[in-house]
Amino acid sequence: MKNGGTNNLIIDGNNLLYRIFWTNNFKLDEANSPGQVFLFLRSLKSYVDRFQPKEIYCTWDKKLEWPSTNFRNEVITVEYKANRDDDKFKNVHEYSEKIQEIIALLGVHNMYPLRMEADDLMAWLSTHLPGKNVIITTDKDLLQTISADTRIYSPIKKKEVTLQNFEEYTGVSKEQYLNYRAITGDKSDNIPGIPRYGLARFKKLEWPSTNFRNEVITVEYKANRDDDKFKDVHEYAEKIQEIISLLGVHNMFPLRMEADDLMAWLSAHLPGQSVIVTTDKDLLQTISVDTKIYSPIKKKIVTLQNFEEYTGVSKDQYLNYRAVTGDKSDNIPGIPKYGLARFKKLDLTKLTEEQQVIYERNLKLMDLSIGYDYYPDEVPIYEEQLKKCKTHKSNHNKFIEEAKKLNMWSVVRDYSSWRESFNNNENIINIIKKAIKKCKTEN
Repeated sequence: MKNGGTNNLIIDGNNLLYRIFWTNNFKLDEANSPGQVFLFLRSLKSYVDRFQPKEIYCTWDKKLEWPSTNFRNEVITVEYKANRDDDKFKNVHEYSEKIQEIIALLGVHNMYPLRMEADDLMAWLSTHLPGKNVIITTDKDLLQTISADTRIYSPIKKKEVTLQNFEEYTGVSKEQYLNYRAITGDKSDNIPGIPRYGLARFKKLEWPSTNFRNEVITVEYKANRDDDKFKDVHEYAEKIQEIISLLGVHNMFPLRMEADDLMAWLSAHLPGQSVIVTTDKDLLQTISVDTKIYSPIKKKIVTLQNFEEYTGVSKDQYLNYRAVTGDKSDNIPGIPKYGLARFKKLDLTKLTEEQQVIYERNLKLMDLSIGYDYYPDEVPIYEEQLKKCKTHKSNHNKFIEEAKKLNMWSVVRDYSSWRESFNNNENIINIIKKAIKKCKTEN
């Protein structure tokens, strides 16, 4: 195989066979069987030339355990894939064994499921093969496999689908794609959806977003937050995001994790020194040589130098301390009757079995370095947003127009001060540093 291209080319063999049949109006019969083999080989060569893979895998629906069914046939009450016209495509696989034999001579790896389907095998390959993958298919199910390491090439639309253009291609975000498919069904597989639901109606549905932390803890994560008391807290969030964007502030959003995880990732990946403005104790984990925390309530900067003075424990022990004592604000219970004083006397190697379970669970819940790396498609979303930040510019004139619309006349009167603070030559980090310096001199 060639060097310099993608690592792995994964071909949906059955999908290609059906497409060859379809494009030739089902006329590929015994009389012109070499045509079917030739067209398959010609398509294969075009994909290899395009992507120059190091390894090529061709998956087939021929099950190694035959006859057999899989759980999908048991789940659905109508016959799974029963609307496929067996008579029309009765000869589609007549020369598949010959094709498999020939492409194996070219170094292609033919692969087969045990009792599942080629889709499942391709999905497994996409997460277990080393390096980058390209899957050749028109099967919409395989769009689920798209990640930082896997993209889909549609040979009919001649288009590559990646995390970056996923929503443009499908109409929904990667996170919501499986929900969308579950709601709307799949006619090609004879899977009925909810009646009269298409893309437009799906987008109007409300979906709760969860991440692995909700699955780790037995009580409801963050459930003690009074939703009724704060029900209107986000009412103007979008307007605020819109306005601060005009000042040159980069709004950034996680995929399925939380803002804490995103800030932790930014602190570790942005060049230079960073200041995080927050009152969230979880973010104290991010403090390093290059990252400080500014607490706007206590008007205090926390660094490596004053970390133990501020928290009561060393930076190395902080995460252990949090895992042992828990976090009431996030509804994460700690080991009963353990506070700072008892933690300082604790030998973590001598925890009881029950205490060990709580400690390990809380470590997984609280460690921000786990969060952003937990899902393979999380960080690529952060990286994509950072790329867009490079082209994002402030628009002070429009900012003042918005201020007038919202009757923020103090902002309008003090316009020159706002412009000076958020000047493009003086980024937001420098402004925060100035505010911190001012607080220090006042104290």
